[in-house]
Amino acid sequence: MIQPRIALRTYSKDDHARALAWLQDPGLRRCLGTTRSPTVESHQLWFQRMQRRSDVRLYAIYREDRHIGNLYVVDIDSLNERAEVQLFIGDNDKRNQGAGTVALKDSLRICFAELGLHRVFALVFAFNERAVRTFVKAGFAVEGRFRAHRKRDGKYHDMIVLGCLADDG
Repeated sequence: MIQPRIALRTYSKDDHARALAWLQDPGLRRCLGTTRSPTVESHQLWFQRMQRRSDVRLYAIYREDRHIGNLYVVDIDSLNERAEVQLFIGDNDKRNQGAGTVALKDSLRICFAELGLHRVFALVFAFNERAVRTFVKAGFAVEGRFRAHRKRDGKYHDMIVLGCLADDG
């Protein structure tokens, strides 16, 4: 079976409406830690703020020619050569098909080879086992757990800390 081509493209205004539609899904927002549905205006303001930041890279994940999710490299710290990566597959029918793993592997190449980082990390809700597995498959190691770190749905939830170093292989 031929694997579909997954590509990271710089996130643009053309990707905006689709991402906004995905963020109306309460289940997806719960996994991302976003509490409210964004409006067109609030989502546009977010995008404008992100575009102005020098410590952020926004990518749209494409499968063939279809935008299926987003990947963000945020809080790029040049002094300590580290950044956080965030990922979601917004297109429900494209989840569980390996696109997230491929996108994360591509992001590691960008972070290490192009941005010159030494460490990339992620924080994932412990209840989001699928995301933890995706990060591990992409080469991240589970490094620890922040207990009762974020409050969602009236309860405190643990966050899993995952990391990957440039010299991990």
